[in-house]
Amino acid sequence: MRRRLTKLVIFLLLGVVLNVAVAWGCAAWADIGTDYTEGISEDGTASLLRWSSNIGTLIYFERSRTATLNRKMRGSRRMDELSPYWLHLDVPSAAYQSGRISGENSFTDARGWPALTMWSEYEWPAYRQTVVVKGGLPLSSRHSVGQLYFWPPLPRALPLRPIWLGFAFNTLFYAAILWLVIPGQFALRRHIRRKRGLCVACGYDLRHANHDACRECGAAIHLQRAVAPRIEQ
Repeated sequence: MRRRLTKLVIFLLLGVVLNVAVAWGCAAWADIGTDYTEGISEDGTASLLRWSSNIGTLIYFERSRTATLNRKMRGSRRMDELSPYWLHLDVPSAAYQSGRISGENSFTDARGWPALTMWSEYEWPAYRQTVVVKGGLPLSSRHSVGQLYFWPPLPRALPLRPIWLGFAFNTLFYAAILWLVIPGQFALRRHIRRKRGLCVACGYDLRHANHDACRECGAAIHLQRAVAPRIEQ
């Protein structure tokens, strides 16, 4: 029981590593398609653009006290239909609520496969042309949607903020694949060796052996001959 629990923990840790590696790989090298959907809040003060693909989602969000957006005129959907549950765009920042700023905007980049699992955020203070990466490790390459580049330039970033539901799902998904693949290879090798009359532990030829244990590695022979009985000379 303890051995199985140890194996389970190891495969879960491997699943976490593979999960993060896939999300970071998608963020570092993969572009998102150019098709997008648009959403506008009920009061017309906030809007959202969302680019999505199988390996990620890029979201641009903008809120302004002076905005007078009309969803019917622009044919947009409701913003809460497009806003992911983990982003909480419905809650204005403290600076916006206090009136210190009249607007706020940000880009959010979420990555992962088969589910979104980690995300980072891009913000730029007023009157500045540089982007601040929050919740991610910035890279030297630029962010783009297909061949569309943004201004100010968005550096690609390795996301650090987890999307817990997607993170748990992907971890179990990758752990299950590793659980099937890694032990499955050893089980297949043992099966082939038994069929050929070889030692399942080291591959030594047991077809003419007259001992109770493998001469090469010492594994018990009688336990290995259930499928491949000894061939008498």
